[in-house]
Amino acid sequence: AGGWGGEGGGRVRGAWCGLGGGWGWLDASGYDRFGGALGARGTVRLYGKTTRRRLKSPVVDLNVTAHHVDVGAAAGSDLLSGRLSLEAQLRGPVEALSGSVRIPGEQPLVVAGEALTLGPVEVALEGRTVTVKELRVARRAGGRVNISGTAGIDGPRPLALDVELE
Repeated sequence: AGGWGGEGGGRVRGAWCGLGGGWGWLDASGYDRFGGALGARGTVRLYGKTTRRRLKSPVVDLNVTAHHVDVGAAAGSDLLSGRLSLEAQLRGPVEALSGSVRIPGEQPLVVAGEALTLGPVEVALEGRTVTVKELRVARRAGGRVNISGTAGIDGPRPLALDVELE
């Protein structure tokens, strides 16, 4: 079964968390799950110097890594297979987060029987706009799509993408 806490569990290596001085923090250097390793390190600021000075919006600073994770097991689907590594960052007040996701290299995947390579991928969130700096998907049998551009996540959701087929 899929899900972060699904059947089979996982083994945590070197995880620490705490709360003090208005800050919560997490340092999980390794969580063996889905045949790979997950990691998270970050902080969240909840209040100023005292609990009476609660922030209107918590401030997050989080880094997450996944190394060689079995995507079929993580998704709980037999339509997807392969291993994936990525790095993600999330920063700022909860109502105005910025962040990025990076998938290095060319990572082999099979989606519904189609052999593909994914990557490199670099996507960023700044304010209410998602910027696809680079997203490449190639069929191992031939052909590739490269995507870049921006998409809004509020209001009319403006979309400006460049799609290149090879």
